[in-house]
Amino acid sequence: MLDILKSLPLEGSAWALAILFGIHEFEEWNILDWYKRHYVGLPPSTKFSTRLHIVVLSAAALGLISLAAALRSTPAFGVVIAALSIFIAVNSIQHVIWSFQTRSYSPGLATGLLLLSATMLANAAFVAQGGIDPWLYL
Repeated sequence: MLDILKSLPLEGSAWALAILFGIHEFEEWNILDWYKRHYVGLPPSTKFSTRLHIVVLSAAALGLISLAAALRSTPAFGVVIAALSIFIAVNSIQHVIWSFQTRSYSPGLATGLLLLSATMLANAAFVAQGGIDPWLYL
């Protein structure tokens, strides 16, 4: 397994995370209807504001990976990747929790599980290749 982790291209893995996150976010395109069916007392939202949020988050992930790529030979690469990865992991786990709470499919669950797996694999590769200091995860 260590050989596989050491053979994964770090920058390509980082870009894959951003692209998969964007796909995950777009699975949530109609999540506002789901929210309204399962939760009460939500802050006022519109489909436009929800979708704008999805586009902005996807663009931010691409921007962070662009920043990380520019900082590839510095310790800041690891900080940016670890921060984005932690956000992705929490977001993915949130969909699992929602599905259990509501006993229904939470929009984003399928891609969230795929994204969580990809994030764990990519981060294991980053650590195995010395691209991220494991202390960043504590």
